[in-house]
Amino acid sequence: CLSFRSLLCDLFSRVEKLVDGARDPSEFLEWQRQQRERDLEQQLAEIECRRLEGKLSREEAVLARQNLIQENKKKALMKKEETAQLMRQYAERRLQEEKGMRDLVEQVAEGHKNTKQARFKLQKYKQQI
Repeated sequence: CLSFRSLLCDLFSRVEKLVDGARDPSEFLEWQRQQRERDLEQQLAEIECRRLEGKLSREEAVLARQNLIQENKKKALMKKEETAQLMRQYAERRLQEEKGMRDLVEQVAEGHKNTKQARFKLQKYKQQI
């Protein structure tokens, strides 16, 4: 009975305080809980934001690396094509030089042949005289 009486006294005391303008502590506790919940949500949002920023940064680094690789491949392909073009030009020039040398050899051989024919004709002419 004593505990019931103290409980009843406590309840009357709280009612008197509420009538006098005091607030119910449950309101404050609810406000405090909401504030903690809001703070926790804000912290979680900041953590998620940092996680996403890190992920974005890693993806940007991967893309930059892929772009660099593509650019290097393009440069290598251009260099390869340029080298192939230079090799074709060199081969063409060599063929022209070889053709020129063959023509020159033919001209010299023809000149030797003509010289022999001219000597032969000269000898024949001398014999006729």
